[in-house]
Amino acid sequence: MAEFADRLEDLYSRYAIDIIGETDCHNPNMFTEKTGRCLLAGKPFLIINGCGALQRLRDMGFKTFAPWINEDYDQELSVSKRVTMIQQEIDRLATLDIDKLLADLQPILVHNQQTYRENVSNYYKQK
Repeated sequence: MAEFADRLEDLYSRYAIDIIGETDCHNPNMFTEKTGRCLLAGKPFLIINGCGALQRLRDMGFKTFAPWINEDYDQELSVSKRVTMIQQEIDRLATLDIDKLLADLQPILVHNQQTYRENVSNYYKQK
């Protein structure tokens, strides 16, 4: 099992930005392990979820990635248009210096890791 975990960690470290396809692309209040994994791992992401999902994450205490990542897609009501906007943003991000981008995002990523750990810890304290 440890060997599998090591291979998974190696694979996960090979890309800089995750594209999350959440289970319900219409519900901005539902987040699964896909989003949690990015928050905990300190990985930036774009998310295919319900309109307003990034605002919901901000309401929960997390930080998102504007202005480095164009988050206008999060306000688009049409799922197909939202996906097209995400594709366009991926194309734009591919032209950037990824190391500089990740360095600029580092304070946000650390904040999200800490916030996630605190939220999980508080959740289990309430049980």
